Amino acid sequence: MSTEESLVFENPFESLMLDVLADPEDDAFRRRMVGEGYFAVRKLPSGVWIGGHEFLFTWAVVVGLRRTGYDFRFCYPKSEYFYTEVCDFIAQWDGEGFPPGHWLKRKGAEGGDLTNPERGKGKFYE
Repeated sequence: MSTEESLVFENPFESLMLDVLADPEDDAFRRRMVGEGYFAVRKLPSGVWIGGHEFLFTWAVVVGLRRTGYDFRFCYPKSEYFYTEVCDFIAQWDGEGFPPGHWLKRKGAEGGDLTNPERGKGKFYE
């Protein structure tokens, strides 16, 4: 059994840190973003950084994190349930396509804001 397989995690996001701890620069960047209020920060296989953040009225999955800002975000309603959905999405997303679930709007990406195409189809808040 490899060392990685034998680890037991108490923090549900600690396993997300395995890919960044090997590179001190990545670890320093992740720690800086956490210090600025982001959570579940991780680096996608493509090299793009993502993380969760609390905004005034929403939770968000922030994509393209860097020291001077970010590229865009997917906004979710602000409640404990949706905080969990944001964390699950960050842990599982490979960087392709739209997130699953109840996101309200993508903000800041090229092409302008985009409302979730699943809204209004009767199953959005089920």
